[in-house]
Amino acid sequence: MASVSNPDDEITTYEDMRTVGASEAFWRLYEFKIHERWPKCMSLSIHLENQQQIYFDDDDNLRNVVDNFPKTTHLTAFYEINEESPDGFNSQLKYVDFPSYYSYNVSSNKWKRRTHQPSVKTETIGRLPLISPESGDVFYLRMLLTNDHCKGVRNETELRTINGVILPNCMEVCKELGLLQSND
Repeated sequence: MASVSNPDDEITTYEDMRTVGASEAFWRLYEFKIHERWPKCMSLSIHLENQQQIYFDDDDNLRNVVDNFPKTTHLTAFYEINEESPDGFNSQLKYVDFPSYYSYNVSSNKWKRRTHQPSVKTETIGRLPLISPESGDVFYLRMLLTNDHCKGVRNETELRTINGVILPNCMEVCKELGLLQSND
Protein backbone atom coordinates (compact mmCIF):
# COMPACT_ATOMS: atom_id res chain seq x y z
CA MET A 1 0.00 0.00 0.00
CA ALA A 2 1.26 3.51 -0.80
CA SER A 3 2.76 5.57 1.94
CA VAL A 4 0.10 7.78 3.53
CA SER A 5 2.63 10.21 5.02
CA ASN A 6 3.91 11.27 1.59
CA PRO A 7 1.57 10.41 -1.32
CA ASP A 8 3.98 12.00 -3.84
CA ASP A 9 6.78 9.50 -3.08
CA GLU A 10 6.73 7.58 -6.37
CA ILE A 11 9.56 5.21 -5.44
CA THR A 12 7.87 3.98 -2.28
CA THR A 13 4.55 3.69 -4.13
CA TYR A 14 6.22 1.58 -6.83
CA GLU A 15 7.91 -0.69 -4.29
CA ASP A 16 4.70 -1.12 -2.32
CA MET A 17 2.61 -1.93 -5.39
CA ARG A 18 5.08 -4.27 -7.10
CA THR A 19 4.22 -7.95 -7.18
CA VAL A 20 6.38 -10.90 -8.12
CA GLY A 21 4.68 -13.71 -9.99
CA ALA A 22 5.52 -17.40 -9.69
CA SER A 23 7.63 -17.51 -12.87
CA GLU A 24 9.73 -14.49 -11.90
CA ALA A 25 10.18 -15.86 -8.36
CA PHE A 26 11.37 -19.19 -9.80
CA TRP A 27 13.90 -17.47 -12.12
CA ARG A 28 15.21 -15.29 -9.28
CA LEU A 29 15.47 -18.18 -6.78
CA TYR A 30 17.52 -20.24 -9.22
CA GLU A 31 19.54 -17.15 -10.21
CA PHE A 32 18.83 -17.40 -13.93
CA LYS A 33 19.55 -14.33 -16.00
CA ILE A 34 16.48 -12.15 -16.25
CA HIS A 35 17.67 -10.29 -19.34
CA GLU A 36 20.72 -10.13 -21.58
CA ARG A 37 22.18 -7.71 -24.05
CA TRP A 38 22.47 -9.67 -27.23
CA PRO A 39 23.75 -9.02 -29.77
CA LYS A 40 26.37 -6.55 -28.61
CA CYS A 41 25.91 -3.06 -30.05
CA MET A 42 28.62 -0.46 -30.46
CA SER A 43 27.60 3.14 -30.86
CA LEU A 44 29.75 4.76 -33.54
CA SER A 45 30.56 8.44 -33.80
CA ILE A 46 29.59 10.64 -36.73
CA HIS A 47 31.00 14.09 -37.37
CA LEU A 48 32.13 16.24 -40.23
CA GLU A 49 35.83 16.82 -40.74
CA ASN A 50 37.40 18.50 -37.66
CA GLN A 51 34.01 18.85 -35.95
CA GLN A 52 34.37 16.22 -33.21
CA GLN A 53 32.40 16.69 -30.01
CA ILE A 54 34.31 17.87 -26.95
CA TYR A 55 33.14 17.21 -23.41
CA PHE A 56 34.27 19.39 -20.52
CA ASP A 57 33.21 20.66 -17.10
CA ASP A 58 32.27 24.25 -16.33
CA ASP A 59 35.42 24.84 -14.30
CA ASP A 60 37.85 23.44 -16.92
CA ASN A 61 40.29 25.77 -18.64
CA LEU A 62 38.94 25.96 -22.21
CA ARG A 63 42.38 26.49 -23.76
CA ASN A 64 43.60 23.22 -22.18
CA VAL A 65 40.44 21.41 -23.28
CA VAL A 66 40.82 22.50 -26.90
CA ASP A 67 44.55 21.80 -26.99
CA ASN A 68 44.30 18.34 -25.38
CA PHE A 69 41.07 16.82 -26.68
CA PRO A 70 41.46 13.46 -28.45
CA LYS A 71 41.41 14.18 -32.16
CA THR A 72 40.84 10.52 -33.04
CA THR A 73 37.32 9.13 -33.03
CA HIS A 74 35.80 5.91 -34.35
CA LEU A 75 35.30 7.63 -37.69
CA THR A 76 38.79 9.11 -38.02
CA ALA A 77 40.28 5.75 -36.96
CA PHE A 78 38.17 4.13 -39.72
CA TYR A 79 39.73 6.54 -42.23
CA GLU A 80 43.23 5.86 -40.83
CA ILE A 81 43.00 2.07 -41.02
CA ASN A 82 41.80 2.33 -44.62
CA GLU A 83 44.78 4.62 -45.32
CA GLU A 84 47.21 2.06 -43.86
CA SER A 85 45.96 -0.83 -46.00
CA PRO A 86 43.91 0.52 -48.91
CA ASP A 87 43.49 -2.85 -50.63
CA GLY A 88 43.06 -4.98 -47.51
CA PHE A 89 40.07 -6.79 -46.08
CA ASN A 90 38.81 -3.59 -44.43
CA SER A 91 38.34 -1.94 -47.85
CA GLN A 92 35.39 -4.33 -48.33
CA LEU A 93 33.64 -3.12 -45.16
CA LYS A 94 31.25 -0.26 -44.57
CA TYR A 95 31.74 1.86 -41.45
CA VAL A 96 28.78 0.21 -39.71
CA ASP A 97 30.26 -3.26 -40.40
CA PHE A 98 33.61 -2.50 -38.74
CA PRO A 99 32.64 -3.58 -35.17
CA SER A 100 31.81 -7.05 -36.49
CA TYR A 101 35.40 -7.67 -37.58
CA TYR A 102 37.39 -5.10 -35.59
CA SER A 103 37.44 -3.98 -31.97
CA TYR A 104 38.13 -0.39 -30.99
CA ASN A 105 40.99 0.10 -28.54
CA VAL A 106 40.16 3.20 -26.49
CA SER A 107 43.68 3.68 -25.11
CA SER A 108 45.32 3.78 -28.55
CA ASN A 109 42.25 5.16 -30.39
CA LYS A 110 42.66 2.58 -33.16
CA TRP A 111 40.64 -0.22 -34.69
CA LYS A 112 42.26 -3.62 -34.13
CA ARG A 113 41.43 -6.75 -36.09
CA ARG A 114 39.73 -9.35 -33.89
CA THR A 115 42.16 -12.14 -33.10
CA HIS A 116 39.79 -15.11 -32.92
CA GLN A 117 38.87 -16.12 -36.44
CA PRO A 118 39.52 -12.67 -37.97
CA SER A 119 37.66 -13.44 -41.20
CA VAL A 120 34.54 -14.59 -39.35
CA LYS A 121 31.90 -12.05 -38.44
CA THR A 122 31.20 -11.67 -34.71
CA GLU A 123 27.91 -10.85 -33.05
CA THR A 124 28.75 -7.15 -32.60
CA ILE A 125 26.61 -4.61 -34.45
CA GLY A 126 27.70 -1.09 -35.30
CA ARG A 127 25.00 1.50 -34.65
CA LEU A 128 24.94 5.07 -35.85
CA PRO A 129 23.05 7.67 -33.83
CA LEU A 130 19.80 9.03 -35.18
CA ILE A 131 20.31 12.40 -36.80
CA SER A 132 17.59 14.75 -37.93
CA PRO A 133 17.58 15.98 -41.55
CA GLU A 134 17.61 19.47 -40.04
CA SER A 135 21.18 18.81 -38.84
CA GLY A 136 22.45 19.54 -42.32
CA ASP A 137 25.41 17.82 -43.91
CA VAL A 138 26.06 15.46 -41.00
CA PHE A 139 22.67 13.82 -41.75
CA TYR A 140 23.82 13.13 -45.31
CA LEU A 141 27.20 11.93 -44.02
CA ARG A 142 25.31 9.34 -41.97
CA MET A 143 23.52 8.20 -45.14
CA LEU A 144 26.85 7.81 -46.94
CA LEU A 145 28.43 5.83 -44.09
CA THR A 146 25.72 3.17 -44.40
CA ASN A 147 26.14 2.96 -48.19
CA ASP A 148 28.60 0.86 -50.21
CA HIS A 149 30.20 4.11 -51.40
CA CYS A 150 32.03 4.43 -48.04
CA LYS A 151 33.93 1.15 -48.36
CA GLY A 152 37.66 1.78 -48.11
CA VAL A 153 37.47 5.59 -48.01
CA ARG A 154 40.49 7.24 -46.39
CA ASN A 155 39.08 10.69 -45.60
CA GLU A 156 35.99 12.81 -46.00
CA THR A 157 37.25 14.34 -49.24
CA GLU A 158 37.50 10.88 -50.78
CA LEU A 159 33.99 10.15 -49.50
CA ARG A 160 32.73 13.23 -51.36
CA THR A 161 34.50 12.21 -54.59
CA ILE A 162 32.53 10.57 -57.40
CA ASN A 163 34.16 9.72 -60.74
CA GLY A 164 37.14 11.96 -59.91
CA VAL A 165 34.99 14.99 -59.11
CA ILE A 166 35.01 16.31 -55.54
CA LEU A 167 31.50 17.43 -54.68
CA PRO A 168 31.02 20.36 -52.26
CA ASN A 169 29.05 18.52 -49.59
CA CYS A 170 27.58 15.16 -48.62
CA MET A 171 24.08 16.10 -49.76
CA GLU A 172 25.33 16.48 -53.34
CA VAL A 173 27.02 13.07 -53.10
CA CYS A 174 23.76 11.50 -51.90
CA LYS A 175 21.93 13.09 -54.83
CA GLU A 176 24.56 11.86 -57.29
CA LEU A 177 24.39 8.33 -55.90
CA GLY A 178 20.60 8.33 -56.13
CA LEU A 179 20.04 8.13 -52.38
CA LEU A 180 17.77 11.17 -52.45
CA GLN A 181 14.74 11.87 -54.52
CA SER A 182 14.22 15.29 -55.99
CA ASN A 183 11.00 17.20 -56.62
CA ASP A 184 11.98 17.85 -60.25
